[in-house]
Amino acid sequence: MPAPSPVSFPNELSCCKDDTKSITSLCDPINIVGKYVEPSKWNDILLDPDVLVIDTRNKYEVELGSFKNAVNPETESFREFPAFLLDQEKSKKKIAMFCTGGIRCEKSTSYVKLHPELSEKFD
Repeated sequence: MPAPSPVSFPNELSCCKDDTKSITSLCDPINIVGKYVEPSKWNDILLDPDVLVIDTRNKYEVELGSFKNAVNPETESFREFPAFLLDQEKSKKKIAMFCTGGIRCEKSTSYVKLHPELSEKFD
C-alpha cells in the first residue's frame, strides 16, 4: 500500500468572504429553522397542488436533476435567494423547500420564519 500523500487536496483553494450580504446575516439558522418532513410524507407534498415546492440549490445543481414540478429559483448564488423568496409572497400556496445537504434549507427556512409575510405560507 502506498504511503499517504502529505497534501490531501493539492489543488484546493480557500478564501474568506464577507458574510454581511449573504442570507446568513438575514436569518438565524442555529435557533430558528423550519419543520422537518419525514421521507414517507415527501411524496404527498410533491403531489399537493396547494404546495409550492422550491429547490433551494443553485442553477448548476438544479440542472443536474430535481423533483418534477419543483420551482427552480434560477439563482447563480445563494445570496440571490431572499429576493426570490420575497417574490413568492404573492403566491397563495404553502411553501416547501429542499436542498441536498441541509445548509441552504436551514438558512432559507429560517429566513422565511423571520418574515411574517412569508411565514404564514410555511407550515
